[in-house]
Amino acid sequence: MSEFDDNCAEIGRPALLAALGDAGITYTPADGSAAVSLTSSVALVGRRADREEAEEGGLRIFDRAELIGSEADLSEPQHGGTFSIAGETWAIEGVSPAVGGMWTARIVRTGVHEKTNRGYRL
Repeated sequence: MSEFDDNCAEIGRPALLAALGDAGITYTPADGSAAVSLTSSVALVGRRADREEAEEGGLRIFDRAELIGSEADLSEPQHGGTFSIAGETWAIEGVSPAVGGMWTARIVRTGVHEKTNRGYRL
């Protein structure tokens, strides 16, 4: 590794995890093998509603984000696998190679938002 990578692994990684760390995230490989809990190494960044598609009764919303994780928990997630984050399932669209012991996965989640009707009350 380069000097930058060494410094990032030694200094930057602990600072990043202290500031952005999150717990309770599980990775499930696409091949259906055993799920892996990520306990010490994750940060969810850049979450945004990316696209909407109209469908009967509502809109399908696509949320995208990046998940940064440590090779200490998972060597590298694979495209087609999923992450379970706070009970929501996020699909892996792509993975950037690990740098300084940290990988970045591009993830997406879909959800449906119902249409509101004038005069309708819950």
